[in-house]
Amino acid sequence: MFEAVRIIDLDLAWPNRSLGVCRASHKGAFMGDKSPKSLTKHASQKQTKANDVKQKQQQAVAAKQAALKKK
Repeated sequence: MFEAVRIIDLDLAWPNRSLGVCRASHKGAFMGDKSPKSLTKHASQKQTKANDVKQKQQQAVAAKQAALKKK
């Protein structure tokens, strides 16, 4: 019986907690370090990720071509 009361109390205390209302209002906010070093590091990480994706695509194409040559 106490657990049921506790759940009801939580729902009354935070009625919008499951709706994500707080999250949606801050969706566009940019929180974090904006220093030049941080921005350079972030850009470098994005470039590395893009290069990795491109390399994996090229490897997939090469593997597909090699499989077709073997047939």
